Amino acid sequence: MQRVEAIAQDVLGSIPVSISSNITPEFREYARAVTTVMNSYVGPVLQRYLTSLEQKLADSNIPAPLQVVRSDGGLQSLAAAREHPVQTVLSGPSGGVNGAAFVAHRAGHDRILTFDMGGTSTDVAVCVGGSPTITRETQVGSFPVRAPSVDVESIGAGGGSIASVSPVTG
Repeated sequence: MQRVEAIAQDVLGSIPVSISSNITPEFREYARAVTTVMNSYVGPVLQRYLTSLEQKLADSNIPAPLQVVRSDGGLQSLAAAREHPVQTVLSGPSGGVNGAAFVAHRAGHDRILTFDMGGTSTDVAVCVGGSPTITRETQVGSFPVRAPSVDVESIGAGGGSIASVSPVTG
C-alpha cells in the first residue's frame, strides 16, 4: 500500500492522498471509505492552520511545544494531527466535555450531563466516573466517521436559532 500511496502522490501532486488502511484499518467498507475521504478533505485546512500557528509562534519568539486535541479528548503531536486530521474533527466539543468532566470531578461530582449551546447547535454529553463516554464511530453531518470520539449529541438549534410557526400548519 505504501507503494500505491507514493505513486498516487506523484500523479496527483498537491491533492491530498489518504490510504484507508492507514486511516481506519478495519472492516465496514462504507464507513472506512467515508472516514478516509473526510481525512483528505480536512487535511489541507488543518495543515494551513497548523503551519500558520507555528509561524506566528516562531515570529513571536514563543518556543511553546504544540499539541493538538483529538476528537476523543486526548492530545497528539503536530505530526500525528497532520497524518490523521480526521481524528480532530470533533476536537472542539470533546475539549469542552473533557474540561467540564475535569472540573466536575475536582468538585466531587462524577456523574454529570454537559450542555454546550452555541450559535447554531447545542452539544450534550454524559460523563460517568469523572470521564466522558468514548465511542468508536460518530456522525459528522450525515456521514459516519470511524474514529474515537467523545460521545456528543448535537442538536441543530442553538442560541442564534430562530423558531417560527408555519402559517399553513399553525
